Amino acid sequence: MSDFDDVFTFKTKLEIHIHQQNEASIFFENNCSDPIFGELVTFCLVTFRQAVNIGRPDIVVSLSTLLSSFNNLHSFREFAQQDIPEGMKLVPYAGYPGRKRFLGEIEMPKGRFKWKAKGFGFFGDGGLAFYAPSSVLLLLQFFARQHEDNPKLMKKLLVASKICGYYLYNNRVSIKNQTYLALQSATFVYQTNQTDFANLLLPSI
Repeated sequence: MSDFDDVFTFKTKLEIHIHQQNEASIFFENNCSDPIFGELVTFCLVTFRQAVNIGRPDIVVSLSTLLSSFNNLHSFREFAQQDIPEGMKLVPYAGYPGRKRFLGEIEMPKGRFKWKAKGFGFFGDGGLAFYAPSSVLLLLQFFARQHEDNPKLMKKLLVASKICGYYLYNNRVSIKNQTYLALQSATFVYQTNQTDFANLLLPSI
């Protein structure tokens, strides 16, 4: 088994809790031998799944624009330290569930991704169109805060964000290919050498 095969065998568990309209917390478990890879996979999978579930091009375009807006580590660090644009504040997880929740489990290399939204009503009319894109930004912020003192890992998250934004803006993500694109994107970012990021040209949107 290669080193990457070992990294690619892992499980993660994610809970995004909406406690109030402007307050959320995140619980995350990750047994990946290199945690950043588990984070990259989780972020890309969640981003594409939420975009597909939203089903509204106007909201997806707005989300993609935000994901692609980070031009350097300085702007990404500012994003990590502030409330997300929708005004939601990320607070430490206190051990109790939110009124609304997004729950996910990932198992690799099986490619198994379970995702549930709770507290939004049968037709998702309980704020799903607002909280689904917000949850993506909160998750990105959560991971970025874990690595604020590590520019190398921060840059990987930044590039993953821009790649996801590009795919969403150009309407490349579908029900059928979302898992493939997410794994492809996360693997590309993880395996790309740090020095190559400076020469990585991502189309502007």
